[in-house]
Amino acid sequence: ALAAVSPALSRRRLRKWRSSAVLRACLATLAASDAECVIVALEDLWGEAEPQNTPGTGRERPNWTRRMRLSLEQIQADRGVASALEGITGSRHSAGRDKRWIEGRTRDS
Repeated sequence: ALAAVSPALSRRRLRKWRSSAVLRACLATLAASDAECVIVALEDLWGEAEPQNTPGTGRERPNWTRRMRLSLEQIQADRGVASALEGITGSRHSAGRDKRWIEGRTRDS
């Protein structure tokens, strides 16, 4: 996986591989890809460290029950989250990937 994102990191001249910078580079690469749809976990955008699910721990640790650390209002007000989503939207638009999906959804809806 690192080999796949290394060119994107290099193009963006990311000298220090901070996790947020790596995430942004990965998202930009995915957004500009031929993928029909790019799905992003919101919690990744603010660097959530606690997992929603820990496989094999149903009894020891209930899964899929933890509330998000941020409320909907906090997510909407978070400039980092907004910036990441805007970057994905911009990359999809620049690569011409947004129209194909939107047109497909409009026809099939």
